[in-house]
This record gives sequence, C-alpha cells and structure tokens, in this order.
Amino acid sequence: MQMRVRPLVGAAIASFVLTDPALAASNRDAQFEALQQQVRALLQQQQEQQARAQQQQEQMRALESQVQSLTAQLKGGAPVAAANPAAGQTSPAAQPQPGPAQAQSTPTQTAQSLAAPVQPAPKLTMSKTNRPMFVSADGQNAIGLSSIFNFDAGAYSYRPRSAATPVQGLQNGVNARRARIGLNGVFMSDWAYDLQYDFGNFDDALTDSGAPKSGVKSAYISYKGIRNAVIELGYLSVPFTIDQATANTDYMFMEHPIPQALAIAVTGGDSRSALGAKLFNDRGWIGGYLTGPKSGTSHTTGEQVGGTLRGTYQIVQNDKASLHVGGNLAELFKSAGNRSINLAVQPEISIDPTAAYGLSLGNAIYPLEKADVYGVELAGGYDSLFFQGEYFYMTFDRKGLPETAFNGGYLQASWTLTGEQRKYNRESGAYGRIYPDHPMSLSNGGYGAWEVAARISTMDMTDHFSAGRQNTAAAVDGGASRVYALGVNWYPNNNLMFRLNYLHGGFGNLFSNPTAKPSLQRDTGADFDAVAMRAQLAF
Repeated sequence: MQMRVRPLVGAAIASFVLTDPALAASNRDAQFEALQQQVRALLQQQQEQQARAQQQQEQMRALESQVQSLTAQLKGGAPVAAANPAAGQTSPAAQPQPGPAQAQSTPTQTAQSLAAPVQPAPKLTMSKTNRPMFVSADGQNAIGLSSIFNFDAGAYSYRPRSAATPVQGLQNGVNARRARIGLNGVFMSDWAYDLQYDFGNFDDALTDSGAPKSGVKSAYISYKGIRNAVIELGYLSVPFTIDQATANTDYMFMEHPIPQALAIAVTGGDSRSALGAKLFNDRGWIGGYLTGPKSGTSHTTGEQVGGTLRGTYQIVQNDKASLHVGGNLAELFKSAGNRSINLAVQPEISIDPTAAYGLSLGNAIYPLEKADVYGVELAGGYDSLFFQGEYFYMTFDRKGLPETAFNGGYLQASWTLTGEQRKYNRESGAYGRIYPDHPMSLSNGGYGAWEVAARISTMDMTDHFSAGRQNTAAAVDGGASRVYALGVNWYPNNNLMFRLNYLHGGFGNLFSNPTAKPSLQRDTGADFDAVAMRAQLAF
C-alpha cells in the first residue's frame, strides 16, 4: 500500500514544480494547500485499508474456530443449527427468537455456547422381558421401570381332625399376591440400586385392622465394581437357599414348600434388612450376609440379628445337561425383644393368609437364645427335564431347656413339553424360568411354552415328646406335615405366565398339649385338598 501512495505524491509535486512561473504567489499557496490535503487523504485511505485487512483476518480466525466446534459436534452425533459461512453465525431462521424479557446474547456468549460440548441424548433399551430402561450414551448410568402382578384364586377342602384343632377352616377366594412397581438401575457404572413397593399382600399377613399388609418389598444399593462380585446393603431377598435365590417370578409352583418357608423364616427371606456380598463365576457361587429384621417390623421390642452363608458348584454344565450341588447355614445370634420366633406357615397356597401349620418357640420363662439352620441342595437337568431338592436341619436353644431340633425337605421336578430348558443364573447361583421359543401368536402359529411339575414336601416339628405319657417342658409337638403338589404352567410369552396347582396333604399337632396328662391329649391336626391358579404379569 505504501508503494502505491508514494508515486501519487511524487506526481503531485512534479505538477507543482512545472506550473507556469507567471502564476501569482497566492495561487501557488492555494495549490500547495490543496496538495497537502490530497496527501493527508491518501494516508488516511491507507490506514483504513490496513484496518479492514486486519478485521478480515480476525473474521477468518473466528470462522475457523466455529468450523472446528461444529466438526466436533457432528462427530458427537448432536444436532447442529445451519451455519452461514459468510457471516460466521447461524442463520436467523435457524436461531430461536428472543422473547420480550429475553436479552440478545452477546458475541462472547454465542462463541462460548458453540464451543461447549453437547452431551449425547440417552437411549431407551428393552430387556428380554420387555422392561424399559433409559441408559446414558456412555452406558454409565441407567434407570428402569419394573413391575410384577400376581392374581391368585383358589378353593380349599379343609378337614380338621378334632374340635381342638386351632384352625377350623380356610377361606376360598382371591388374593393379589403381588402388585408391585419399582425402579432399578445403575449409576457411575459400578453402583446399582433397586426400589420396589408392593401394594399387594406379599407377606400373606394382615394388619391390626384386618387389611392386607403391603409395604416396601426391596430397597437396597449394591456395588459391582469388583469383577464377579456384588456387595449389597438394604432390604432385599437374602439368597440363603436355592429356592430363595430363585426369583419369585421363576418358581416352579405358586409358593415355597413348607420346609423351605420355615428355614428362611429364621433369619432370611424376602424384605430382610441385610449387609453382605456374593462371589461367583460360571460354575461356583458363595455368599454371606449379616441380617436384621424385615421391612415393616416394629422397633419397639428390639431387633433380631443373624447371619447366613451359602456355597454352590456346578459339577456338570453344558448345553444339554447340568448338575448343581450346594450347602448353606444360618444362625440367629439374637432374637427379637420378646425372645421368641414364629414358625407358622400357610399350607403352600396363599389364598387364605392364616398360618395353619406351625408353632412359636420361646417365652418369658424359656426365652429363645439362639437358632441354627443347616441345609444341602441338589438340582440339575437334562434337556427339558429339571429337578431340584433341599433338606434342612434346624436347632433352637431355649434358656433352661435342652436343644430342640426339627428337620424337613422337599423334592420337585418338571418337564417342559415344548422343549425349553431352565437356564442357570451365575449371579444368583440358581435356575431361572422358562422362556418360550415360540411365543403365542395367532398370526404366526406360536403356542408358548408348557411345563408340567410335581413336588413332595415333608416337615417334622416334634422333639422331646412321647405319645401316651406326660412330657416335660422340653417337649415340642408341632406335628409332621406332608404335602403332594401337581402343577401345569403355561408361558404365552416372556411377560405372561399362568399356573394351575393341585395340593393334597395333612399336618398339625398330634396332641394339643404335650405336657398334659395322656387322657387330656388330643389330635389337633388337619387334612386338606386345594386347587389354585395364578395369572402373572412381570417385566
């Protein structure tokens, strides 16, 4: 630019020198003043051109920065507003118009917003059972919705053995066994949680007013940052036995067998406050938990404290066959404030909440100090055949009396008519439900999966007792129970299941008072038959 200005100045001076010498001095002065103004104008023009060039360079640098920011956004998968390359800004049509109270953003704010990284939107996933879950783009956080609904209906033929039988009848009818909704998921990749509230009668118990008892089913957090390990804390289902480790949506029958229900009642079961950990791989599983009272338990009489330990191993494991063995033990370190334990259960059907079989151990004179449960488990299958069984030995220490011992067990088996298998779940150390290969569909001709099952369970709750004579205070006569069960299960799809169970059995105290004189002892047991069905929706 300077090279162009100098020739112009030189030409102006030459023109001045070659002017006619006859011009008056005043004319020369005017011309000289005009020449100076021209020089100043040329210099000012040069400065303006230099300023515009510098402004253009700054605009080019701003455009390069915007291009880099837009490129990063496109790689991240976020939507980008249309850009105006000429102006270095988004087009007015693509920009939101400010409202009356909204101030226009400054260029600095616009640049900052363009430079800020845009987070990808979360994605919606569906589980095998169509459970929806929102998962962050990086996979480190998730929240999902779960629900279980069990609608039971059934009828009893209940026959007490004498007028002294404590329960003289059981009511037919229906029961919302479970009506549960929950939230569960993961945060920061390594932490998980589960929150579930049950509006149904999940504990098969009644409140003081006689209404079904509902409440918190589970509320716990877990840490999964260690490979093949989980640490859990809160209200949860303690996986003390193989039947308890099986999800309640995956049972072979509608309810636990009597021996299993009594074993987990000591210090395990559903909705139990617990702190523990489990380790597992494809074949082995081991877990231990420190347990407390159940959800909803009153804290005014003191809280029980116990512990459980379970270990299992898959001896055989392939696509066709499996063989599973395991053992477990539980100990009640401290009973509740009333120093007793309730060992009464329903006869393997949940229509009537009355606990028709069982007893209570411990009282003010002979308080319960400790209880232990020892168990072994065996399960496996070949192709579409499956079996599972457990045996339990239970001991109870009451202050001032010799140890009391009970025992019992069950064996159940199923055959899937449509060929599906119950698959082993490595994280629970138990087997899952049937998932139909051909879900029911009128258009595609599918008919779901069909399973037939049978079970026998026995329990003996008699100790230090001899019939026909007056017994000591150590005598316990809860009687023996034996229940036979047949079942048919239909799985239309991964979310629905329908069960039909028939039960035949007998149970109860052989005598009303084991310490009474023989002439006053009477049979207080009962026999029963029952038919029940369940419709289940779960995701």
